[in-house]
Amino acid sequence: MGLKKSKPQPIPDFERPWRDMDWNEKEHLEAKLRSIQLNHPQLRCVRILLHGPVGAGKSCFINSVQSVFQGEIKTKAFEQANAKKSCTKTYKAYTITNRDDETLPFVFNDIMGLEQNNEDGIHPEDVVNALLG
Repeated sequence: MGLKKSKPQPIPDFERPWRDMDWNEKEHLEAKLRSIQLNHPQLRCVRILLHGPVGAGKSCFINSVQSVFQGEIKTKAFEQANAKKSCTKTYKAYTITNRDDETLPFVFNDIMGLEQNNEDGIHPEDVVNALLG
């Protein structure tokens, strides 16, 4: 309540990073992801299903991963901040490519968000069906 402004003290947990990260190793990480060895001859890629409530950032995550591998901002998956209803209307698979247009061996599967009403969003049993193919 005085005239002197107080300076907030930093939280001790955030004074130093929780792990050391060499941000110059992006090419090494991309090479590791590109060379994933699949253990079955009929498998061509790893499918990753993204699910969660509306507005959790599923489509945004896909765009972020694509942007990292392209080296510039990309928006393959439609996204909307502060959405009350799911922006993703259909089940869709997104391949990730690098700057040389090489397809990486994983695919993100984007689905509608989980919503309160049965008429809206995806139903839990549909998530199971998506996993089964």
